[in-house]
Amino acid sequence: RAALALDRARASAWLAPSVLAALALWAAYGGVVSARHNLREWRAVGGEWRGWTAPPWSESETLAYMRGRAEGGVVFSNVARALYINAPDRSAAYRNVPEGGVENLIAALADRRAAPSETLVAWFHHYAPPAWEVYEYNAATLRTMDGFEPAASFYDGDVFRLNPGYEAPDMPSADAPPAVSSRFDVYLKGGALVYEREPCAPSDVEARFFVRALPVDMSDLPPESAADGYGNLDFAFPRYGAIVGDRCVARRPLPDYALRGVEVGQWTVGGGEIWSARADIPPDGAALAFYGDLYDRTAAAEPAARSEYDVHLKDGALTFLKEPCADDDTRGRFLLSAFPENVGDLPPERREIGHDGLNFDFARYGVRFGDRCLIRRPLPSYSITAAEVGRWLPGEGEIWRERVEIGD
Repeated sequence: RAALALDRARASAWLAPSVLAALALWAAYGGVVSARHNLREWRAVGGEWRGWTAPPWSESETLAYMRGRAEGGVVFSNVARALYINAPDRSAAYRNVPEGGVENLIAALADRRAAPSETLVAWFHHYAPPAWEVYEYNAATLRTMDGFEPAASFYDGDVFRLNPGYEAPDMPSADAPPAVSSRFDVYLKGGALVYEREPCAPSDVEARFFVRALPVDMSDLPPESAADGYGNLDFAFPRYGAIVGDRCVARRPLPDYALRGVEVGQWTVGGGEIWSARADIPPDGAALAFYGDLYDRTAAAEPAARSEYDVHLKDGALTFLKEPCADDDTRGRFLLSAFPENVGDLPPERREIGHDGLNFDFARYGVRFGDRCLIRRPLPSYSITAAEVGRWLPGEGEIWRERVEIGD
C-alpha cells in the first residue's frame, strides 16, 4: 500500500504540470487565433476597435448606397462581412473577392455574365487586409478594364456593375492600337483615356498627368475653362491608376460633351513638361454639322479683319475662317496679341510690354473639315481694346498681321 501510494503521488506530481502545460498551450493557441481574428476586425475599421456597426462603417457612403440598391443579385466585395452586417439584403448573395491576381476575379465572375440578376463589385478603399489576405488588384485596377461599369464612387469606396455585354473584362491593349504612343500608350476607349506602360516603376507615375480636353463646341466648357478653350482634366496617378506587377494602368474618364481631340502628358512643378502628345478624334456627323453651321453663320457677318483668314469677333472669341483651305494654311504659329484696357490686368512680366502674347498652334483651337478651316480662339477674361492677329512660319517669319479693334 505504501508503494502504491508513493507511485500515485509521483504520477500526480508529473501529471499536474503536464496538464497545466497543455492547458497553457491550448490557451495560447486560442489566444493567437482570437488575436488574429481581432486584428483583422481592428484593422478593418481603420486601426480602431469599434466594431462593424460603429463608425466608420456606420457612416460609410458606400454602405449607404448598397442599402438603397435594388434587391437581389450577387455582390462581390473585399469586405463582404461589412455588407452582410450593414446592408443586409437577404435576397442578395455576398461573396468575398478572390485573393491573388485580377484574373482570379475574372474567373470567379465567369458564371455571372449570363445571369438575369445584376452582379456588383463593392470595393472599400480604407480596409487594410491582414497579411494572409493578398490582393494584387484594387478599385483602380477595375477602372482600367472593360466589363466593369462604374455604378457609384464615394470617398470610402467604389461600386462596379458587371457589364454582361462583354465576353470578358480585359486590359486595353488586347483589342485596339493606342491613340498615342509615348512614355505611356494611351487609348481612347469607352468614354475614357486608358493609360498603359510596361515595364513600369513607381518613379514613372510620380509626376502629375495633364489632360486637355478639346471640345467640338466651346460653349460646353465650364465657365472657369472658357478662356482656355479646353477642359483641364489633370490628375495624380493614384486617383485613377494602379500598378499591377510591372505594369501601370490608369483610366481617366472624359467629359460627356463631344471632343475633337485631347492633349496628354506629364509635368512637374518647376520642371515643366516631361512628355506630351495629342490624339485627334475624327468628327462624326453631328460634329461636322456643327462646324458647318458655325462657319456659315459666322461668314454671313462682316469680318473684323481680312487677310489670309477672315477674322470675326464673336461671343468672346476670335473666329478665323478660310475657304478653300489646305494643310499648308495651318502650319506654323498663329499670332495673337491682346491689348488690355487696364495694363494692370496683364501678367507682371507683360506689363512693361503693354500687351499679352497668346500665340497658338492650329491644332489647339482649329479644325479642318472638307476644304474649310475654322479656328475659334477665346479671348482673355479681362477687358481688351484691340488685338493683333497673324501667322508666323519657321524660316520665313511673319507672313501676315492684322489689327482688330474691339469696342464695348
